[in-house]
Amino acid sequence: MNKKLPPFIRATSDINFKSRLSARDSLRIYLIPTVIFAAFLVFSIRLFHLTLVKGAYYEFASADNHLTEVAIEGKRGTIFDRKGQKNCLF
Repeated sequence: MNKKLPPFIRATSDINFKSRLSARDSLRIYLIPTVIFAAFLVFSIRLFHLTLVKGAYYEFASADNHLTEVAIEGKRGTIFDRKGQKNCLF
């Protein structure tokens, strides 16, 4: 019952991932995340600038830029019923 197992043999294949990547694919792998990170960085810096650096300026500029409520009195006349007689108490 003492069987000897064969020694470990490393499996080899013809797959070599590094050689399958072209220079164009390699460029894409690094360029796309770099562009996305740069865009995120630009938007973050702009958001910081607008909220913290220029925030007081925009708050002051918008102080008078809001809606106000103005009451407009409607034109009231005499109220008549369907027979043409006055129908109000005043």
